[in-house]
Amino acid sequence: MGKKIMKKINLAALVPNYDVDSISNAIMETIKLISKEIDLIKVKNLIAEFKKIFQGEYPGYQSCSTDYHDIFHTLDATLAFVRIVHGASLAGKKYQSGDVFLGVLATLFHDTGYILPETDKTGTGAKFTLNHVELSVDFVEKYLQTKGYSDLDFEKVASMIRCTGVSIDLTRIKFPYKEIEDLGKILGAADLIGQMSDRNYLEKLLFLVKEFDEGKVPGFDGERDLFQKTISFKKEAENRLNKTLGGFHKYVHLHFKHRYNVDEDLYQEAIDHHITYLDKVLKEHPNVYREFLRRGGIVKKFQSKYEK
Repeated sequence: MGKKIMKKINLAALVPNYDVDSISNAIMETIKLISKEIDLIKVKNLIAEFKKIFQGEYPGYQSCSTDYHDIFHTLDATLAFVRIVHGASLAGKKYQSGDVFLGVLATLFHDTGYILPETDKTGTGAKFTLNHVELSVDFVEKYLQTKGYSDLDFEKVASMIRCTGVSIDLTRIKFPYKEIEDLGKILGAADLIGQMSDRNYLEKLLFLVKEFDEGKVPGFDGERDLFQKTISFKKEAENRLNKTLGGFHKYVHLHFKHRYNVDEDLYQEAIDHHITYLDKVLKEHPNVYREFLRRGGIVKKFQSKYEK
């Protein structure tokens, strides 16, 4: 008799929401499943360094000042990254342990461009929204130099980080070799599904509005418009995942089946639920939709910070 496949479980039930240590531990446990050759002490130290950067304990920089692109977004993306890599390995994909480690590093550092230098006292990191990817590359270049990494290591990490830029033409990125391109596309996918599957995704969109406003992002007209466009963005994201990013996100299904005995893509399930709910709320309660965004106390936090 084979294992009985579990069906009634959701993504948020697997790891405690908004708990840095729990998500970090889940990342470590998943890395163990990928390869025994990956140095877990190095990974642990890397995560500790990442936490210092986002919590304002890294020399020369302030703590993270963006409420959407925060420490939890990056941790969620990193967990999604290692889950996809594990699923891909189950499907027969082969990646060098050192490259997987650099992929984890790239994911942890992919939004460091939002982190303000300690000398910058104007606004928040959201003002760098339109060029944060290249700023992240600049940040990681300096970091890798201080840690003694090679120029090739930097080329690998930089090319992977650039895969998160939605306006970047991936065909113009110079990947050192095919496996790095794969890992870069996995990072791009993890960045998307990590945030869109977040239990508090809809509520956190309020903060994304503020980031887009400060960053002078074109193409949207305030809060209501961004919420409405989030529904159509799902189709854009699916197109990017399946075509531009090579469909690697689909391998995560194998991870859930192997790790949790769940025969579902829990990321897709969560994303579908969010967008279906948002569509319903906007249609039925177009003028009071905030009243139906109830998770995490985020609406109250937003109002306290911006609407006193």
